Amino acid sequence: MTTRGRRRFAIVCPNFFPRVCGIGDHSARLGAELLRRGHDVVVYSRGPVQPHPEAPEVEVHAAASTAPIGIAHEIATALEAWRPTDLILQYTGQMWGAWRFGTPGPALLASRARAAGAKVTLIAHEIFVPLYRRPDLLISALLQRAYFASLLRNCD
Repeated sequence: MTTRGRRRFAIVCPNFFPRVCGIGDHSARLGAELLRRGHDVVVYSRGPVQPHPEAPEVEVHAAASTAPIGIAHEIATALEAWRPTDLILQYTGQMWGAWRFGTPGPALLASRARAAGAKVTLIAHEIFVPLYRRPDLLISALLQRAYFASLLRNCD
């Protein structure tokens, strides 16, 4: 913890305003409440981002990359520079446009944040991926389960 209980929260989400996204809206409201309680907060997502109309006081940063792994790397590098005490990772299996096969990006991001000393909290959304017999859907379901298991190992 930082001075007198003040913590530094990084909130990472799949999308943020101006993209319409319930998770982005939740991130904005959560960030505003944490600010109201006296903590530092920065939200990170893929671009484009801009301040949310319901929580314009919450600072937001966009990764410029369009590839999920690139986005994860950019955000991890930004977190290492900002040094949050806490990372709140708002996860979906299709994070940052990863499509049906998912991405190891969130697990790599969580691993780097944890190695840098942040407590990693996971909020998982839409994690059910059914096992179908169609080969591409079976591979998708297995990959997403493997990525999620890897992510869980890096969360507090």
